[in-house]
Amino acid sequence: LFVQMWIGGTVSAGVIVFLAFAYAFSSAYYKRYPIEKVVSSPWFGCHHEMINAKFSSSLQVLQHSHLTDDTFLVYEMLDQQPYTLIIDLINTAFTCNDSIVMQRIFSHKLMPVQITSCNSIYNESSISLSFLLPGRAMNLQMTLPGVLTVGIVRIFLKGPGQSKDDGRIILRELDFSSVFAAATTDHVLAPLAEFDIQMTAVINQTAPLSLSAKPIFSTAWSLALNVKLDEIFTFETRYTFYKRAKTIISITLVDTVFFVNNVQQPITRQNEIIFRNLLFTVVVVEVFQLAFLIFKIFLHLVI
Repeated sequence: LFVQMWIGGTVSAGVIVFLAFAYAFSSAYYKRYPIEKVVSSPWFGCHHEMINAKFSSSLQVLQHSHLTDDTFLVYEMLDQQPYTLIIDLINTAFTCNDSIVMQRIFSHKLMPVQITSCNSIYNESSISLSFLLPGRAMNLQMTLPGVLTVGIVRIFLKGPGQSKDDGRIILRELDFSSVFAAATTDHVLAPLAEFDIQMTAVINQTAPLSLSAKPIFSTAWSLALNVKLDEIFTFETRYTFYKRAKTIISITLVDTVFFVNNVQQPITRQNEIIFRNLLFTVVVVEVFQLAFLIFKIFLHLVI
């Protein structure tokens, strides 16, 4: 009887410790969500990737009639975001005093776009021009007068970020840049250089741990350039140089008809944790009881 009590007490203590570690693990794993808040490796393992999150991504056609209220608010923020276009002309003799003109092609008409700033950079061998765009999807045409040429073009597109609903819906800052340079020094920007920029909205949705809470949204633009370097740069000699009357830089901003929808969801929620811990406790207790019963029968047969 003493042996049975001693073994039973030891096994009971082991079961309690085992269940305590299981509860601690489930609680720590439950809190490793979302991934933005996971900054260190878990105490129960060496893998930093062990998180309570699963992901899905899809391309969805933009149809305002099928958007939820939150997604519609996200697109409203994207539409209201102001955009600044910055064009750097590098390795050029153009200056801010030249008659550089930026125009928007709208309904087969040319509408002027004001230059908000012009600065000489890199020891006056380059200039940087800034424009506040009147919208997003549009065709722009910048005219550089005369025979002067450009060696390198750098394009920036910027837009400030903002948040709504106490930070639940976040618009990320737009900060895009790309550089275009000729492969050799005897090539310069062609008299007509076309740059097509496709803008795709990326919406990240983070589902809450509690079903009663609201999801968190963050959105940003993903930009893709469609440019052929062999067409925007041309071979130039001192004989063909004087045939150039002007240089036109054409920039087309286009919205894609779809958006990328990324969804982050918890693998397990609090109700599931509690229910599974309860089932696990029942199974462990029953297994140890069965093992103890088999041990008692074996001990009785031996003695």
